[in-house]
Amino acid sequence: MSGWIRRRRATPGAESAANPSPPSESRGEVSLTMSSDEALVLFDWLARTSDATHPVPFADPAEQLVLWNLEALLERVLVAPLKPDYDALLDDARRRMRVGDTSR
Repeated sequence: MSGWIRRRRATPGAESAANPSPPSESRGEVSLTMSSDEALVLFDWLARTSDATHPVPFADPAEQLVLWNLEALLERVLVAPLKPDYDALLDDARRRMRVGDTSR
């Protein structure tokens, strides 16, 4: 797997004049890096579970909002959901993820 969440870590001495900015997380930002297969599989799951017929139990409304925001971010970058062969593309991505082939 490509390492679903990667957070930048501060290195000793990183707060020097040459690098005065703190790690991105302390500014309220976290960068995510994932393969296109991971993004497609996650997007499909988010789209299905945000549907009222497949509710996901949330401990707090903020959790639902975060998942909706993540789904919206993925919608902006993925083109596969708009293609006529989306189901086949999703099946291929799921298969590659199951067998650990993330080279694509």
